[in-house]
Amino acid sequence: MKKIMCLMILFFLAIGIRPIYANADLMIDVEGIVDGYVNEEVKDKVVVLTLTDNNYIFDEVYTSVGEDITEWFTNIPEGLKAEVTSYSENSLGVTVSGTTAAECDLQIKVKVPDGPIVTKDYASSVEGLENVESDKARYIIEKRIPSAEYTGPFTVSGYVREDLEVQYVYIRLINTKATEAMLNAKIDLYNGLTGKVVEISEDQILKVEYTGNPENEDHSLIDITLSKELVTCNEDLKVPDREDVKFDINPKTEPVIPDEPVTPDTPSEPSKPVYTHPIPQTGVE
Repeated sequence: MKKIMCLMILFFLAIGIRPIYANADLMIDVEGIVDGYVNEEVKDKVVVLTLTDNNYIFDEVYTSVGEDITEWFTNIPEGLKAEVTSYSENSLGVTVSGTTAAECDLQIKVKVPDGPIVTKDYASSVEGLENVESDKARYIIEKRIPSAEYTGPFTVSGYVREDLEVQYVYIRLINTKATEAMLNAKIDLYNGLTGKVVEISEDQILKVEYTGNPENEDHSLIDITLSKELVTCNEDLKVPDREDVKFDINPKTEPVIPDEPVTPDTPSEPSKPVYTHPIPQTGVE
């Protein structure tokens, strides 16, 4: 009803209204940062438009709450829209929302068409008022960079040709999520060992279980690349190596059995000399 009454008033005043160019004191000040990420919904980003001369007002017929004024924002990224969410005679609160595929960092440009800005007596309107661009009013839409990282130091330890005791390594996904194919996926097959994802937390932390029978001695870093089918970023994701995330596979050594001690021979006593005494000869047969 209020909008209808305003239209009627404008109709009766139409003969006396004429477009004018703004005087030097009238400017439109724009302030607000519209930030977000590519292909993610931008919500509740408020930009405030303020008239600097109190002799002019926003005509509520054109600028009431709920009005779509996207056309005023001449360089708005495709997919975003601007809607009036608060109104006063000299100031508009505008909410920018939507989803855009455009990555950008731009100062916001606004050009108000003829009609929405009028003198207080509705005798005339301002034609084509533009803002002076500044860094206090910007679109900043960034692309999230997906990555992955080990959550701490891990060592997978065991012995050559001996079944490995089950051990775990944890990987955190950043700016991407695991697909349905991730659970139970074998993401590391190396030296007779298998690294399989056995659990995915709500925080996108992968629990990787290592099992198997190592074939060779090994002390290398654990090297994992998640294939693009396993993550929502649709690109292979290398987990950066860490010096404290590694294998420690050692040869199995047989215990050394010490030789029995050798008892030295007991030295024998020297033999006593044997003396023989010849039988005395008497000469008598």
